[in-house]
Formats: sequence, structure tokens, C-alpha cells
Amino acid sequence: MKKAFFYTLILFWTIFASAQDYLYFGFGGSYFNFEDSTKYNHVLIDSTEIWRIMKPDKDILFLPDQPHYFGERAIITNTSQYYPAEVQASFQFKLFIIGGTDIYNIAFWHKYDFNTNVDGGIIETSWDYGATWQNIIFDSIIQENLWEGGAQNMYTLDDTISSLNNQPGFTGLNAEGMHVNIDFWASYAIDTGELDTLLLRFTIKSGELSSNHEGWLLDNFSFGGTLVGVEEINKGSKLLSIYPNPANDVINIKLENENINCIAIYTITGQMIRKYIQTNFLNVHDLKPGVYLIKVNEKYTDRLIIK
Repeated sequence: MKKAFFYTLILFWTIFASAQDYLYFGFGGSYFNFEDSTKYNHVLIDSTEIWRIMKPDKDILFLPDQPHYFGERAIITNTSQYYPAEVQASFQFKLFIIGGTDIYNIAFWHKYDFNTNVDGGIIETSWDYGATWQNIIFDSIIQENLWEGGAQNMYTLDDTISSLNNQPGFTGLNAEGMHVNIDFWASYAIDTGELDTLLLRFTIKSGELSSNHEGWLLDNFSFGGTLVGVEEINKGSKLLSIYPNPANDVINIKLENENINCIAIYTITGQMIRKYIQTNFLNVHDLKPGVYLIKVNEKYTDRLIIK
């Protein structure tokens, strides 16, 4: 009887997930926050009523007033002050993979407050429409193709959560908020079109005892990609000098055997956000933390990490 119920639940979830609207994943990509309610069909929330889209107003889990890209709403665990004991709840995105992209990027901003190593949150992936899931740090398609600089501000194998059978995940306290960036090269399966959909799921799990912790808040998701050939990156890294890198203030750009005429900074999704003419000192203090591409004289490319 229990087995029949389990398979019925899986079937229900698969049918329900198939009705979810896609977000595009690749060059140009998709940006998703929670300000426009007409786009909520892009996020699938389970029926536990733990995850809510709302204006966060807890002691730790609230959105900062600045910078300007934060709105009023985010997705957050529970409307009460603390998450309950013995709960497991998820929400997910359905990403349609755009071919022809060299590097894929998953990024979001979040805060969390969990009972350390007991409760926590994990990111899960499925490449077969939800038939099987894995913790993202055990996903070979992503982890074996991480771009240099790889996954920033992610959890590690040491960040275990006992209520999730000691799986690694986000646990403890992150009160200030931070950006998570995961950048990986397209694998053979993605290049050939063998894989066309990625389900990305965010799951919270708590133990048997209530612990007076606030849970998890997430916002400002982006799923992008960029066209940066291996040869171009290698050529750029040999001829370009960027100091300091990682950076958070002013950087100095040097180019061997050639004058610098123009410098452009691109997001990992391929959007140009800055352009400079005949200068090699760039002020980057107002860039969000993450991985960017710097292109000099429209032909030499290297990466820049903002911390």
C-alpha cells in the first residue's frame, strides 16, 4: 500500500512538473525575481505550504534596502518567525537548454538561518524530468565541467546536514546575504542536444526538534551562458594581466605588446555592462559579486572575479 502511494505521488509530481513553464538556460538566458506575479508559473512550489512568495519581514531573513536590484518580494520558508520541526519542502525551476553556449551559469542571492549541521537546505538537479535527483555537488555533468573559478559561495562536503542523511548543504548562519555562482562548460551531452532540460530544485529539511531558526530566503535568480571559446580564454589569459583578481575596488589592466584602446566588461550571460576607452584603470566597486568577462581591444578575453 505504501509503495503504491509512493509511486502515485511520483506520478503526480511528474505530471505537475510537466505543466510548469520553462525558463531559458544559455546565451541571453533568463533572470527571475518575484516582483511580477504573472511570471509565478515559472516556479513550482510543493504543497507543504512552507515556501511562500512574500515580502520577508523576519529578524534575519529580510531584503536589504540597497542596492536597487532588490525589490520587495522573495521566496522564503514559512510566514511565521521560525520553520517547524520535521519538515521537508521544495520549490523548483524548469530550465530549457539553449544550444551553442560554451559556459553555463546558475546564480542567485540568498540568506539562511539553520540549526548548524542538523537542519539545512540543498540544491538538487534532475536531467531526466524528475525521475531521478542528485545533490548538485554530486552532479557529474556540472561538477566535472566546472569552469576555472567554478562554484562560488557554495557548500562543501564538510557542510553536512544530519536530517538529510548527512548530505552536504547550506547550514548554520548566513545573515548578511551572498551571491552564489556556479559556472560550468557545456558537456558532450549538452553540446549534442542529448540533454535539453534541467530541473533545479531547492529543498529545506529540519530535524525532530524545533530550534527557533528562521530558515532560507532566496531571490534574484539568473540562468545564463556565454560564448567564450577555449582558445580565446587561453590567449587572453596569456597576454592580459588583471590585478588584483579577485577584486572589489580598482583593477589595473595590462596588455603585452599592444596599446589598450578599449575595454568591455560582460556578465557571464553575455551582456555588456561597461565599456572604457583608452584607460587601464577600472573602478569596479559597484559590481555585484560574481564572475565576469573582460574583453580588451575586442579580441583578448579573460575572466574577472568580483568578491
